Amino acid sequence: MKKLLITRLISEVVLAQARAKFDTTIRENATGLNRDEAAQSLRDFDAILPTLGDQFDAGAFVDAKGAIRCKVLGNFGVGYN
Repeated sequence: MKKLLITRLISEVVLAQARAKFDTTIRENATGLNRDEAAQSLRDFDAILPTLGDQFDAGAFVDAKGAIRCKVLGNFGVGYN
């Protein structure tokens, strides 16, 4: 089963669907992932559902050192810029 990281708590309906389809880890910390955590998650998960504040910058990808397992970063949020 594919491993999914959801970086913040979201609707229980969505979490239930994610749990039914993936080996799901839900991060309960309300602060964003720092660069080291982002790099580690790129190595550990097949898909990540991040949001604002998670440090998936170029440095996180460099720090993952070519061992990137993640194939999908699917941002969630509302609004517009």
